[in-house]
Amino acid sequence: MKIAKVTFAEDRSYVIEMGQEPFKSHFLSMRPFRCLEGLNKHWRHVPYPFEIHRDISADLTDLEYDFLFIWKGATDYGINMWNGIHYKNTI
Repeated sequence: MKIAKVTFAEDRSYVIEMGQEPFKSHFLSMRPFRCLEGLNKHWRHVPYPFEIHRDISADLTDLEYDFLFIWKGATDYGINMWNGIHYKNTI
């Protein structure tokens, strides 16, 4: 399943376009989330709340911030931010 397109520039910056199709809109814990629904778990994309420079010249931290998710059980009520998923990227 394709969830995003990342375009890298020669100066090591990037632009990210999150896909529309695989995500469903949900309103949880008093805020909107874009969610990927699975049979047992739902994965919520969590937009990083601070400015991201989208520069990978030093490391891939900015890219990791763009792909923060939390999960909840498919039948659970609400969300728990402690269920965060952080994808560590490597070159």
